[in-house]
Amino acid sequence: ISHAATCECLSNRKEYPSFFRTIASDYYQSRALAYLVKHFGWSWVGAVNSDNDYGNGGMAIFLNAAKEEGICVEYSEKFERSDTAKLVKVVDIITKGTAKVIIVFLGHVEMNVLVEELILRNVTGFQMIGVEAWITAVNLVTPTSNNVLIGSMGFDVGKLNINSFTDYAIKEFWQTDFPCLNTEGNISQTNNYCSRYEEIIPFKSNNEDISELRYANNIYNAVYAVAHSLHSLMRCTEMNNCEKGKTLKSWE
Repeated sequence: ISHAATCECLSNRKEYPSFFRTIASDYYQSRALAYLVKHFGWSWVGAVNSDNDYGNGGMAIFLNAAKEEGICVEYSEKFERSDTAKLVKVVDIITKGTAKVIIVFLGHVEMNVLVEELILRNVTGFQMIGVEAWITAVNLVTPTSNNVLIGSMGFDVGKLNINSFTDYAIKEFWQTDFPCLNTEGNISQTNNYCSRYEEIIPFKSNNEDISELRYANNIYNAVYAVAHSLHSLMRCTEMNNCEKGKTLKSWE
């Protein structure tokens, strides 16, 4: 049960009968991208995607939706992270094209590679429309990438805080790994004991902000799905149409 795999290809029950997920497939994200573009009145766009099942599948759905919404696509290019020649070609097409809005259906690594090439060639002035794989990736935002990514928009996994998750995952970590924070007694003794952690403790308040842990709730639901399935299986009896000793296939 996946908490983050969005590829529409995984919805094929014949190919992946034992695969389930707690996140929507790219069928919905790709169509939403087309609706977003139409909402802002952009009718002339470019498109770039990862050359894999994730990117190709997602882009195919977007292109169909864009056609339905009357959006014209100047070019649709793809590249693999290790194919430098193809990457250079893609950037050439972007710079020579007239579309100023680009649908970027890339994985996080491919997006990082593309941004580096755009920075290297000082390519700016484009409106990037992104996907959940990179749109909120903090490490993509640097002083040098700001001119490339400024104004980018897209869709991501929704925020949903889990009750008491902070106490369990964050506070317990600090209390266990940094015991000086629990030291009772005079202040000087506490300060001396904490000196070994003086470079790390200032980050404590930042670490306690879990608002960007967007996948946590998906993981939570996935674990509970497995737990409930096992619970139902253990409670199953012949009275409930369950055959005792029946051999189950993995996909069942």
